Amino acid sequence: MRSMRVRETVKKLEAVKTYGTIKRCGRRRRYRLAFALAAVLGIVSGGTAAAASQPVFCPQAVAAGPDGSLMVTDCYSKVIWKVTGDERTMYAGKPGQKGLYGEPLGGYGDGTRSEMRMEEPWDIVPYGEGYAVSDRENHMVRYIDAQGSRTLAGRGREGYEDNRGGRALFSGPTGLAADDAGNLYIADTGNDVIRRLRPDGMVDTYLRGLSGPVGLCWHEGALYVSDTGNHRVLKVENGEIVWTAGGAEGQADGGFGQARFSSPTYLAVSEQGTLYVSDTGNAAVRKIENGTVATVPWDQERYPGMELVSPSGLMAADGALYVCDRFNRQIYILSP
Repeated sequence: MRSMRVRETVKKLEAVKTYGTIKRCGRRRRYRLAFALAAVLGIVSGGTAAAASQPVFCPQAVAAGPDGSLMVTDCYSKVIWKVTGDERTMYAGKPGQKGLYGEPLGGYGDGTRSEMRMEEPWDIVPYGEGYAVSDRENHMVRYIDAQGSRTLAGRGREGYEDNRGGRALFSGPTGLAADDAGNLYIADTGNDVIRRLRPDGMVDTYLRGLSGPVGLCWHEGALYVSDTGNHRVLKVENGEIVWTAGGAEGQADGGFGQARFSSPTYLAVSEQGTLYVSDTGNAAVRKIENGTVATVPWDQERYPGMELVSPSGLMAADGALYVCDRFNRQIYILSP
């Protein structure tokens, strides 16, 4: 029932017109990135003139930016936000005219950051001297840096073809991860596979046998995958599955065989190797460490009335866990 509720609320997202807020949960610590987010509270939650003049803030995914800032994808407003100090500004993208329900219309176009157009920026990861961004509805992967944007892979139409970047075909690419050798891994969700963009510009298929994979992250030689349609999380090394957690829909903690997820999506890993999972169908965040799956606690007594509805993008940094909630239009900061 909860997974059905989450899916329905996400479908209604475009009709919600409140501004997002950024809230800090957990113990009070000196997190460099936490301060950057906390400082922007007055802009995104207070109904100020600065907030009113900007598009709606609907965080989908988050990555570390320069100088302690955050880069945040926004599938609703079709932009990349930069959050730093006391400002929230558009780093890349240009919202289009509003559609029937008030949602800015997307598009496609490379060029300067302020003029580029995206249809549905889904995930963002540091890559090269800039960022790779999956543009799901355009079936492309884009690249953004200080000079502007260009298309890394995809032809702008749905399909499945391994080829050189600009000639490859994807079907709704979502999650991204980059390794230390310059490879970019792409969750080709509609094709049920993981693709790889190699440093030589060729796209190949890295992992098959999945069902609607979404989340990816890389850590110490391993690729972690949320196999969303199969309700499981995988560890992959050299194209081979090392372990599987979950595999049937539900909500249960425990060992890999006993654990249950419901449509897990985004992933993040801490410097210590703890893997965090947006268990979106269960409206929860889970963690995997030492062969065990556990639920990240939510302090309901300390924060009455607050709850996750649709957890998506995650980032683990400086001892804190950043959680995007697309439906609530908030970024929470937890101390897991």
